[in-house]
Amino acid sequence: MCAELQEEGKKPACVIACPTKALVYGSFGNVAQEKHYKVVATISSEMKEILLDKSEIEKKKNRLVAQVICTGDTMKCKDKFEYKGVEDCIEAAKQEEGLKVCDYGCTGLGTCVRVCPVGAIEITENRIAKIIIEKCVGCEKCVEACPKEVIKMVPQNRYIFLACNNEEPGKIVRKKCSVSCIACGLCVKICPVQAIEIENKLARIDYEKCINCFMCEKKCPTKAIKGDRERRNRDKNRAS
Repeated sequence: MCAELQEEGKKPACVIACPTKALVYGSFGNVAQEKHYKVVATISSEMKEILLDKSEIEKKKNRLVAQVICTGDTMKCKDKFEYKGVEDCIEAAKQEEGLKVCDYGCTGLGTCVRVCPVGAIEITENRIAKIIIEKCVGCEKCVEACPKEVIKMVPQNRYIFLACNNEEPGKIVRKKCSVSCIACGLCVKICPVQAIEIENKLARIDYEKCINCFMCEKKCPTKAIKGDRERRNRDKNRAS
């Protein structure tokens, strides 16, 4: 049937049925004054758009976004003193090595909010910076502005992170913040792909290995490891 259609110069069924128009049928060359018709696999303009869209999706999945590596708000980590100065993290950091009892934590006075060009950061009611991942463009301006270096760049398609920046011994840091990493190593033991190790008294996640299983989050006794299941589910729904 296909051969007969080609003899008559008509489009075969496979060309008509192809949803991406990747198959093209027509005359190619001229041999002995006769046109020869054949089916050729090619990339049509529509297919190029599909491939480009998929490529952009993959790039977006793998791009780096900002993440605040601290959840020690005023309910979990107290202030050292009552601050009455300028509402600025840099200015507050100049006084007694910072406003918080934990010298490594988020000050929460909004310096990062003011430098963000896309409104991707907000300060919570209990004074901790929070990144709106969907809005983040990865410009790193907040990373540069943070005096405590508590904002890090992480892959967008990873939904687990350690929300602690304090490299002091566990016994000391536990007294300062209720959600601190105490380097107990339970996350290291539970990880099925060996994606976590303890380094400088903090759990470090290797995002090249991490499979987003959330087992480390469940095991962490201080809840220093955070998982964003809601965002993962949203991303899954968009991809399906």
